[in-house]
Amino acid sequence: LFHVDYVAPWTFEVSVAEAQENLKRIFAEDSTIYEQLQEENGYLRVNAVRGLVSDQIEFLFDEEEKFVKIRSAELSDKPSFSDFGANRRRLDEIRKKAKIFNVMGGGGYDSIEQRGTGPLGQLKAFYGLQSGAGFEDVLSDN
Repeated sequence: LFHVDYVAPWTFEVSVAEAQENLKRIFAEDSTIYEQLQEENGYLRVNAVRGLVSDQIEFLFDEEEKFVKIRSAELSDKPSFSDFGANRRRLDEIRKKAKIFNVMGGGGYDSIEQRGTGPLGQLKAFYGLQSGAGFEDVLSDN
């Protein structure tokens, strides 16, 4: 079973080969976290250890359009639950270390928390607290 969240594609201005080498260097620098690197022309897959679980991260490069699609999913035989943004933070850390990628559409993953779509924002929306009103005001019959 896989738990998958959407991650915006990254853009780049270098060749696909250079972009792949850059990512491979990052993974080699921390081999205690990143393992089982598999690569083909325009494709990278690596497993990343996160506590007691392992995530599979895939990168599919588009040379013509100069962007990379990313898929990051927890590898598990059991039903998986939210990682409260751990995968997204890891991917943003990789992107920043590489210094050659930008998030498609501008901004960064940090702006997701500012828009209120992160875990805390989702909880606030669930309980009706996005308006700034306390739960007493939301639940009252007025």
